[in-house]
Amino acid sequence: MAGKSYTQLLKSIEDLIATGTKISDATAGTPAVQIHDWINRAEYYLSLLEDKLPTAVSDFRRIRQSFEFKVEEDEDGSSSASAYRPKGGDVLLDFSFEHLQQANNILKLAAAKLEIEASSSAGGFSDETLGQQLRTARGRAGHSQRKAADEIGYDPKTISEWERGDRKPHPEAEKNIRDYIHRHLKPHQS
Repeated sequence: MAGKSYTQLLKSIEDLIATGTKISDATAGTPAVQIHDWINRAEYYLSLLEDKLPTAVSDFRRIRQSFEFKVEEDEDGSSSASAYRPKGGDVLLDFSFEHLQQANNILKLAAAKLEIEASSSAGGFSDETLGQQLRTARGRAGHSQRKAADEIGYDPKTISEWERGDRKPHPEAEKNIRDYIHRHLKPHQS
């Protein structure tokens, strides 16, 4: 999955977490159709991360089996707003809001994992090469190649070659470049 896709996936998961917080509140009165939609979307997005978070997907699927349970209808016919009858069924089902909260916590862990991966790869989920990330960070910092070279510990000619992709840095140089990028990832505030 490309960097841009992970950024979009993280945004989608964050939106699901916000919705999950509401639907896992038993007093919110969320209709069953909205809860089912949330469950299906959550499982789908987690399945996209199955290669990175296999236990999250299996935990979600295990908990999903406990989301719904049979309820007895009150004599006056009242039940919670989330209770529903499956098509063609006589049974009344409702949701375990505790289990929905657990499922939402799994989404939170997935989002945290994606954020950690973004921050550990200095340029985030960028599709840019290391040299392009270096050029971007240098521009954000307002540094010349000479200034960046001084900070990274190499000469300006080498910086230029890395930025153009004419030369690949050795592992120690790559670490120094990533440190520089990380320090200058955000533009300076005035």
